[in-house]
Amino acid sequence: MSIKVLSYSSLAPWSNTEMEQALSLVPEAMRQRIARYQHAPERQSRLAGRLLLRQLLRAYDLPFTLHDVQYTSLHKPYVHPDFDFSIAHTDGLVLCAGITRGKIGIDAEKVRDIDLMDYRDVLSDIEWTLLTDSSSQVNFWDIWTRKEALAKASGKGIVMELAQIDATNPIVSIEAQQYRCHQLKSVANFAAHLAVSQGVPEAEVPLVARAVTTQELLAEG
Repeated sequence: MSIKVLSYSSLAPWSNTEMEQALSLVPEAMRQRIARYQHAPERQSRLAGRLLLRQLLRAYDLPFTLHDVQYTSLHKPYVHPDFDFSIAHTDGLVLCAGITRGKIGIDAEKVRDIDLMDYRDVLSDIEWTLLTDSSSQVNFWDIWTRKEALAKASGKGIVMELAQIDATNPIVSIEAQQYRCHQLKSVANFAAHLAVSQGVPEAEVPLVARAVTTQELLAEG
C-alpha cells in the first residue's frame, strides 16, 4: 500500500506557449472539459491538476496514461480499481494524491473570513456547536477540508450530503466503509486534508506534498 501526494503552486498565469504545451499533453476529451471553465485562472488550475495526475501515474510506474481516465456515474474519475486518486484546486494551489489498494480523497482551501451562517446547512450539529463556541480552537477550514476530502474518498463527491459527515470524529463511516483524516502541511494560509480508507497505516500517509515545478509539469515524454 503506497500513498503519494504532489502539489503545484499556480500563482502566475502561464504564457501562451506554456498553455499550448500543457494542452498538448492531455487528451482531447480533457481539453474540452477544461474549456468549459470561463476564467483563465480556473482553466489553468484544472489543467495543472490533470498534469499532476500524469506525474503521479509515472511516479507509481503504472501502465496507464491520461487517456485511460474514465468517470463513474457520480462523475468521480478513475483509471483502475486497484489505484485511487483525488485532485484538489483552490486559489493558486493544486494537489493530487494517489493510493494503491485503498481509497483516498484530498481537499484544500485558502483560509479566509466567512459568515459561518452561510454554511449551517452543511455542518453537523456537533460541528456547529464547536465552531460557535468561543472557547473552541476548532477552525472552520479544517472542518471543511476534512468533510470534502471524506466525500471525495467515498466516491460521492458533490452529491454527498455534507451535513451527514461529522468531521470531528477520528474515524468516519460512510456506507459501511470507514475513513480517517490526516492534516496535510500545506503552504501558508491554506488548510488541507487527506482522507484515506481505514486500515492504511499512519506511517504510510505523507504529511507534506512533493512540490512540482512548471518545468516538470510541462515536460514531454
